[in-house]
Amino acid sequence: MCTKDGQPQQRAATKDAHFTILGFTTGNGKPLMCAIIFAEKSVKDDRKTGFDPFVKWIGEEHEIEKNMGEGKALPLGPECLLNGKIISCFCCCSDSGTITGTLL
Repeated sequence: MCTKDGQPQQRAATKDAHFTILGFTTGNGKPLMCAIIFAEKSVKDDRKTGFDPFVKWIGEEHEIEKNMGEGKALPLGPECLLNGKIISCFCCCSDSGTITGTLL
């Protein structure tokens, strides 16, 4: 519901999912890396490794290393292919979810 002249909005995030994404380039403009800064005290492991619920878990629940890597349940965080180069991601955190001097 909204006012008569307002515009209805769909909520896209929840209170516990604030983050900032920054792209970094080299001096000549080529992509270098991406940073995701989560608003939390410490980065949870699943934020660094990612989780693919459609991939079957290998071994027992505690066998994390068997399930890490491309095509596995824990694909090791986001990355993308840009102009033939794989751009990796650095996952970190701050209380506010924004860049700080320490993170730089």
